Amino acid sequence: MKHLKINTEEKAVQFGYILILWLSFSILFIYVCFHDYSKSQIRGANILMEEIDEINAAQYEQSINIKHIDSLSRLLALYNPENKQSYLESSIVLELNELKKTYEKKQKDPSFSIYMKINNLYSMMYFDKKASWNTINNTNFLKKNLNDCEIGFQQNQNNITLQEVLENSANKE
Repeated sequence: MKHLKINTEEKAVQFGYILILWLSFSILFIYVCFHDYSKSQIRGANILMEEIDEINAAQYEQSINIKHIDSLSRLLALYNPENKQSYLESSIVLELNELKKTYEKKQKDPSFSIYMKINNLYSMMYFDKKASWNTINNTNFLKKNLNDCEIGFQQNQNNITLQEVLENSANKE
């Protein structure tokens, strides 16, 4: 049992060796596991930054297109087909074309399909306003012609009745 007895100096040296061995294995383990970590972290950060840039670009483009949609809505509210407003009609057509171009630029992106749907909606509203105005205008024109015909018919009927009365009174005498 005397062989197992270790003095304090030998214990300190053994502890130093074990500590150095533990540190070297720890450093080796960290190097093997994480030696490419910083590069992959940068690649991930680049991908994330690209996604953030794409989102910011899409938001900027949407803010521009929201202005087109708002101005188109305002123009359609002001549009009255009864008054010949060629500048207003050309502005409406221009804004509709802008929305269509926005959709055509990024047809593959499903979030941009809303612009084509808005374009279709506002186009229908624009052409419906024109069609309803034409229908109302034609109806009013036909009503006016009908009233004129009724007045003319009544006048002719009164003239015929008056002539018949005069002929009857002349024949009785």
